[in-house]
Amino acid sequence: MTSLRPASSVGTNPLLASGPGELGLPPFADLGDEHYRPAFNYALDLAVAEIESIAGNPDQPAFDNTIVPLERADNLLEWVM
Repeated sequence: MTSLRPASSVGTNPLLASGPGELGLPPFADLGDEHYRPAFNYALDLAVAEIESIAGNPDQPAFDNTIVPLERADNLLEWVM
């Protein structure tokens, strides 16, 4: 599964490249309008890919290989939103 922060391929988008700031908030001072759409699209693509991976798992469905990963699949998307 993917952690809250994606790999360095996201470039310099503050919503994707930096971790939570004080109080767990995004770095609002570094954000511009141009950062939201690319971050949202990236996070949505990542969530869809993770859900497809869960759905395509050939193992017998179980809580640990289905429900737990589904709960985490949209962490980045939730962060961006």
